[in-house]
Amino acid sequence: MSEILVIKCQRMMRPDKLSKFHENIRRQVETGVVVLPPGFEAVVVPDNIEIKMEVSENEN
Repeated sequence: MSEILVIKCQRMMRPDKLSKFHENIRRQVETGVVVLPPGFEAVVVPDNIEIKMEVSENEN
């Protein structure tokens, strides 16, 4: 499988928030578990990465 994680964002983000999101994802990749908030989708996931979806407050 690929060694790159591809995440699709289904909403608009300001560049500064996108940059913070990117850094957060990079830190999570180092742990092997990435938690994605609502509005994001993992398209390509390396074998050594586990994706978890954050539950929105509306889904509780």
